[in-house]
Amino acid sequence: MKFDPTMMQALLALDDATLWKKIAEIAAQGGITLSKTPPPPAEMAKLRALMQGSGQADVAGAMQTLARYRQKR
Repeated sequence: MKFDPTMMQALLALDDATLWKKIAEIAAQGGITLSKTPPPPAEMAKLRALMQGSGQADVAGAMQTLARYRQKR
């Protein structure tokens, strides 16, 4: 899965709460329910770092971070 670099930069420019809301909306379209409360700043920083790449490994890493966050809830 590859991302549009322009869209990715726009997403990364959002504050944590707004970015998390967008992530939750995208996940919901795929049938995944995420908390409305954003993860702690350290977890958001990990997601942002993973989102800055454009390869499949980055997508897999982001999904793993989301899965860990869901398990902690």
